[in-house]
Amino acid sequence: MYGHVATLAESVIKGVEASGAIVKPYQIQETLSEEVLTKMHGGASLKPKYPLLTPDDLKEVDGVLFGCPTRYGRVAAQLSAFFDHTGGLWFTGGLVGKFVGMFTSAAGPHGGHESTALTSMPFFAHQGMVFVPLGYTHPYVSELNTVHGGAPWGASTVAASDGSRQPLPEELELAEFQGKSFATFVSTFVRGKHLATGEVAGTTPVAAAAAKEVPQQVDSQKDGYSVPPATATDTAGTAATTTTDKAPAPAGDTTGTTAADSAPPPTSAAGAPTTSPATGAAAAQQPKKRGFFARCCGGGNID
Repeated sequence: MYGHVATLAESVIKGVEASGAIVKPYQIQETLSEEVLTKMHGGASLKPKYPLLTPDDLKEVDGVLFGCPTRYGRVAAQLSAFFDHTGGLWFTGGLVGKFVGMFTSAAGPHGGHESTALTSMPFFAHQGMVFVPLGYTHPYVSELNTVHGGAPWGASTVAASDGSRQPLPEELELAEFQGKSFATFVSTFVRGKHLATGEVAGTTPVAAAAAKEVPQQVDSQKDGYSVPPATATDTAGTAATTTTDKAPAPAGDTTGTTAADSAPPPTSAAGAPTTSPATGAAAAQQPKKRGFFARCCGGGNID
């Protein structure tokens, strides 16, 4: 309405571009009439610099940064109305796994810099989106010498109750930093996803990733337990480090198993399982071993 978010957005765009990512700026459809905006001494939103955003536009991106002013501690009605038009994306899962962040503008230092993002979490959760916060990754977030915007949730500016205060240079720097860090985070995931799907032909992404994974040995002196390395792939070409919802637990084990627990037993050249020294009566006398999952969740019998 007064251009504060638009100014922040330009800095966010600079940051995204600096990361090497492709930027597609849009504007949210204004819902107030020109008459109402004139009486409110606003109206910058009636002169959009960028195309108006549609729900289908979100299907084409890997991540999205929503910028909008706060209204009673939550997103303004214009963005809320846009959220309400994404029912088709929810029905088809069109936004599942996409990354999202936010930046905002508030009248005062306690007017919604954090709650605007916080109250948007239900929408992101229902759509299956992954929120990427700013955190305290920039020193200006915790700077105390001036009244300014910026929170662990995202960049922001203090606009004053009449909209007369323009974004500070430091606030714009923080917005640029958020754009770059967000885009770098998303790009790292996208590159890894493409690498996993393209490295090993004919295997699933999980299998491709597992085939290249270096087995991890846990320091038994430090943590009090060890996890044996899993084999790279089984004879069917699928990952041996399949998660527990994909691999059945060993016979007689009613507890959850780790990736190492669900690895198949070694076989001989004839295809029969080899006999381990710890079998029969000796195996029955040994304490039950449990892996990393059990350790973190408080399980016992760890050696």
